[in-house]
Amino acid sequence: MSATIFFYGLMDHLAKGNNSIRGGFIHIPFLPEQIKGANAGQPSMSLETIVKGLQVGIEAALQYEEDIKVVGGQIS
Repeated sequence: MSATIFFYGLMDHLAKGNNSIRGGFIHIPFLPEQIKGANAGQPSMSLETIVKGLQVGIEAALQYEEDIKVVGGQIS
């Protein structure tokens, strides 16, 4: 099973269920040393910053029981 199918299947299951389980997605960019060849020009972030961001995100998810429902982004 691909990660994409698993993720969307899990999100669909959680959305339909009457439970207290939350789920989501955190995009993790390339590390700077991965920006070579085919990945040239892609966004990157240091491992230290990625780890700190994940820690803050997990702490926030544990601290706040209710999510803010916001629609964002646009297709142009």
